[in-house]
Amino acid sequence: CGSALRLAHQLSVNVRVAEALASVKPEATNVFMRCFEIGLGAKILALEIIKRSLNPQNRGRDGLVKQALDCKLVQALLNILDWNAQEGKEKGISANNADEGTQRVLVVDIIHLLRKDGAYAEVIREMVDENEIWKAYSQQKHDLFLPSNANDSTGVAGLLTGTAAQYALPSTAYNKD
Repeated sequence: CGSALRLAHQLSVNVRVAEALASVKPEATNVFMRCFEIGLGAKILALEIIKRSLNPQNRGRDGLVKQALDCKLVQALLNILDWNAQEGKEKGISANNADEGTQRVLVVDIIHLLRKDGAYAEVIREMVDENEIWKAYSQQKHDLFLPSNANDSTGVAGLLTGTAAQYALPSTAYNKD
């Protein structure tokens, strides 16, 4: 599954591939949502594929937004952002903090893309605009949490398999003196 997901991630850069995802059976969005269960790396790849597929230049975009509504993607995304649901998780610094930040950035970007004008934009807006979780994230500048070498062509998820991430803010070495 991992190899297929990485291949789909690379192909999703092409608008024609993104357009084709709107018409495949089983529905692509539902398949990518199942990848959320594999692990954080797979979840980030799947989120980035969804984000790339919702490109405004994609003529099949409305079909993908309909898929997102049918498989309850919006609620799943809001659950990822829900800080109350995160309370049971271990607090403090972990190796996954950067990946979890990347995940949140992708989720916010996807919700913004789903809200863009289209056949289902009003339905999406009604779902998220009055949601307390969305209100907390909708106006924040999330790209501050992305590595400095992340860009549209490589994508954030490419950092998982590429060279070591170079973060926008330099790390400071701990000095006991």
